[in-house]
Amino acid sequence: MNAVVQQQHSDLGASNMHRWSQCPGSFNLIRTLPAQIPPPPPSIYVATGTLAHGLIDSAIKQRQTVFDPGTLMGTTYKVGPHDITPDLTFVNGIQMMLDYVVDTVPHYALLLSEVRVNLRHWFDKAGVTPPVAMFATTDAALINRTAGELEIVDYKNGAGIFVPVENNPQLLYYAAGTLAKLDPENFGRIKITVVQPNAPGGPPIRSQVLDVLDVMLWVDETLIPAVQACAQPDAPLVPGSWCRFCPAAHACPALIDAAKATAKSGMDDFQPYLLPTDPQELAAQLVLAENALVWANAIQTYAIEQLKSQVRIPGWSLEPTRPTRRWANTDAVLDELIKAQLTLDVSHELKLRSPTQMQKEINRKQLMPKAWWDQRMAPLVENHSSGVKLVHARHNTAVTDFTEYTEELP
Repeated sequence: MNAVVQQQHSDLGASNMHRWSQCPGSFNLIRTLPAQIPPPPPSIYVATGTLAHGLIDSAIKQRQTVFDPGTLMGTTYKVGPHDITPDLTFVNGIQMMLDYVVDTVPHYALLLSEVRVNLRHWFDKAGVTPPVAMFATTDAALINRTAGELEIVDYKNGAGIFVPVENNPQLLYYAAGTLAKLDPENFGRIKITVVQPNAPGGPPIRSQVLDVLDVMLWVDETLIPAVQACAQPDAPLVPGSWCRFCPAAHACPALIDAAKATAKSGMDDFQPYLLPTDPQELAAQLVLAENALVWANAIQTYAIEQLKSQVRIPGWSLEPTRPTRRWANTDAVLDELIKAQLTLDVSHELKLRSPTQMQKEINRKQLMPKAWWDQRMAPLVENHSSGVKLVHARHNTAVTDFTEYTEELP
């Protein structure tokens, strides 16, 4: 079993900017949580993303262009408290990121992977001192100093939330930090790209092209004011969709108050046959319900961790989820099947791969030309959703050798 080390992050970092820029009070709340109320451990989804980023970084640094599904799918990785064994969807996803970098790097002269960038340059220039060091680590940076072009590529392993690229604060943070490292005067155009193989309801690769001046304006008008707001001792706590990934959600007074207000409103006013007919009132109640659910999920997760740590909670205990039957030793199972001379139709099932899986496998093994897929198979593919879910409306609508492009920044 391979162990994966999780990197340290700034309390005012890029990956959590969506939260602290919207809720400046969360910065102080997280830093002042008492030791007896630790944040919950990372979820399996966070751990899986950490593994994906580590494998991509290793491949780029070792100048590897193809992931071997057989090797990865047969290995279990330890990430925090989780044991993760990659499946084909996981392997195809990280291969998409690697393919994009390999295919794009010839346009540039330099490829950097997992580069630590710092935003101190911008704050010194503005005469502002942030309350903590502000740094982040980019997934990939593609640089062409001669043409004055820079591209930041960020990999998203998740499938539950669509990550828009337009004015994405995380990628703009990376862009600002990379510019500071390279000298912004040498660049004119910046491209930010999100690679999200399992993106719900959108293309898996999407980009936005910006002028360097756009990034500088974002630093002055958005980043620095947001950091200054977080530095205030009375910075407000603002519940919202960003609470979902807040490590202090289980101990947030604003979320608790919102949950109490929702419960009180339900007891005082709710009648099953008198649901709101006014769309504006329904929208307001949906926001209240969302905040209450975030807090409820956070407090339940926290309680589970407390009980696992042998802390007794009156009236509550842990019990196993419904068990499912699985083979304890697949090699031994196969041996017994062979001895019994059972045929494969009894022990195995053959299932047609999805369009994405099949196209990736055909391209990886170079079994057919691209034109064959476009002409013969693409017309047989349809986009199908199994249902609907309630979400906040969005306002946005051949392997190349890249050995010579990888080097360290001076």
